Amino acid sequence: MSDLVHPDSVLLVTLDSCRHDTAAETPTPTLDTIGPMHRAMAPGHFTLASHAAIWVGTTPGIPGLRQPVLDPKSGRLFRLEAKGIRARAGDVFVLDGATIIEGFKSAGYLTLGTGAVDWFDPDTPAGARLIQDFEHFLFVRGAGLPRQVDWLLGHLPASRPVFAFVNVGETHVPYWYEGAPWDPESNPCHPHAGDTNDREQCVARQSACLRYADTQLRTVVHRFRAATIMVTADHGDAWGEDGLWEHGTWHPVVMTVPLWVRVKGRPCTRQS
Repeated sequence: MSDLVHPDSVLLVTLDSCRHDTAAETPTPTLDTIGPMHRAMAPGHFTLASHAAIWVGTTPGIPGLRQPVLDPKSGRLFRLEAKGIRARAGDVFVLDGATIIEGFKSAGYLTLGTGAVDWFDPDTPAGARLIQDFEHFLFVRGAGLPRQVDWLLGHLPASRPVFAFVNVGETHVPYWYEGAPWDPESNPCHPHAGDTNDREQCVARQSACLRYADTQLRTVVHRFRAATIMVTADHGDAWGEDGLWEHGTWHPVVMTVPLWVRVKGRPCTRQS
């Protein structure tokens, strides 16, 4: 019996705060099976803004490429149809709802989500609203990817299509994963530069966290390999550029993110 999910299924992963240059300089054998990594622009400079945009189909993309999916202005992976808004030839999933999650649920999908950063906390008003359309949602605060993966794998249906979302917290400050050989209380990237801010530590730790996430996601990516996968970041972090640290403020390094996409079993590659 095949271990693959239904071919119409979708896996969306956000590597929270992961910079594009981190992904470009870090070996990611699991993510590389999805397709080539692209340099994309995020729709927002902090978690809530980016995910709210993604929920209505504005995914990270390559401005001006004029290629569907990789440039959402030329065709969206997720298109919400509404009064005055109609699908285009390059759109992939055309959905009816206030969010893509609601749209997938209306189309008969099981909607599963798991988040790690505080914006997904269901005990906060903002978090409750952000996750309200999922049928099942698991919140783990901070570094909890193994638990998230186990939970998701345990809920994948045998034959029903699924929309699955994973927000990875290990790549978010303080850049720590379970078993990492440094103190999780030692944060090298505070938004207001202080004595503990350390660019070299930021580079090394986020890269190590990405390698860890790549390993942890192996089974999930394998299960979705004949379906649709988007792995990206909601934003990056500044590491001292122009005197800025962390995210929540506009800067090219904060807005530039990695992007891997596979549509219905086929990797998305640049055509021009």
